[in-house]
Amino acid sequence: MKIFICDDEPKILSDISSKVNSSLPDAAVSEFTSGKILLEDITENNCDILLLDIDMPEISRLDIAARLSALSHKPLLVFVTSHDELVYDSLQFHPFGFVRKSYMDKELPRILADCVTELNSREKHFCFHTANADVKLLIFM
Repeated sequence: MKIFICDDEPKILSDISSKVNSSLPDAAVSEFTSGKILLEDITENNCDILLLDIDMPEISRLDIAARLSALSHKPLLVFVTSHDELVYDSLQFHPFGFVRKSYMDKELPRILADCVTELNSREKHFCFHTANADVKLLIFM
């Protein structure tokens, strides 16, 4: 499972990453302090879960959400915020959930468990890496 985390505050990013690694030790976690770099990487490399700061300075969540909707493999989008007032406006992007930074210890493990449940209920794939790319094959049961 691949998890991307994007927050413009390095301390918070490190804290979120540490908590994700504690909850899901087998997950491959990538950290981004820039929404622009995130968008460059996410179009080249799929992720299963995206933990995104709701208030990024250089690129709006609207721009990021628009790019996510164009991806063939859409990650579960979880907004992380210290701005509760922005949650309602963000519902238009159909996020999987929200985590409030002030309740990170309580809410993050729960939403990650919900994400794992959701991902496990989806179609099953066999994934492997070749010299040129990551390959994902649908398994019919």
